[in-house]
Amino acid sequence: MEDTHVPSGSDPPAPAWQNPQWDGDPATVPIRPRMFSSAPALPDLTRIPESLWAQVLGSLPEGQRLDAALCQGLDGDQLMRASALAESLPPAPSDHARAALRADPAVPAVPSAGPKHRRSRQVNVRISAADYEMLEVAGGLVGMKPAGLARALIVSGARRMTFELNRQIAAGPDPAA
Repeated sequence: MEDTHVPSGSDPPAPAWQNPQWDGDPATVPIRPRMFSSAPALPDLTRIPESLWAQVLGSLPEGQRLDAALCQGLDGDQLMRASALAESLPPAPSDHARAALRADPAVPAVPSAGPKHRRSRQVNVRISAADYEMLEVAGGLVGMKPAGLARALIVSGARRMTFELNRQIAAGPDPAA
């Protein structure tokens, strides 16, 4: 019988989700497990090198930075440094965009017949039958209905895009361009 055991020195690398340290790629920021599905996805600072905390916390909206800094698993000194960093960072560009959207427009709006304050918004997306089947299959694999999976993908994609744009704006223009 053949020995199929791979020696420990040549073990394949662990998958990214098991990687104890983050490599800085904004598409793979380690996220803490959420207690509720409606809770925001917050970065896991225990798996992110401290030198990258400012980049990660700076990409979050101001209202989520302190929550992210109060991460379980950090010791007392790390908690103090993380919370001080979260409070000292300038507003993210997305915070400025949100403020501009909420600001009073120059032209007065026409009063609507609907309620003034809505708790949520609805987005309708038309997709092909093949795309819907793909959502059904993927949703079945993760235990979600197709609409719930589509909603999660849209929101996570918007968060990633916001993170990347904030990172690019904070880095400044590319001198090679």
